[in-house]
Amino acid sequence: SVWRPLCHRVEDTPLEFCAPSTANANDLVAVDRPSELFDGEMYLLIDQPDHQWYYLSH
Repeated sequence: SVWRPLCHRVEDTPLEFCAPSTANANDLVAVDRPSELFDGEMYLLIDQPDHQWYYLSH
C-alpha cells in the first residue's frame, strides 16, 4: 500500500514503522474491524521497550 497525507503536510504524529526484527508475534493482538462493506480483523502492535521505531520525514 502507499501512504500519503490527504490534505496538508504532516507536522504532528508522522507515520511510523517498527523494525520487524525487533518485534515478535506475541506483540500482536487481533481485533475485529467491522465496516459497512465487510467485517474483518486487523492486528495492533503492543509497544515494547525493545522495539525500534522509524518515521517518514517530510
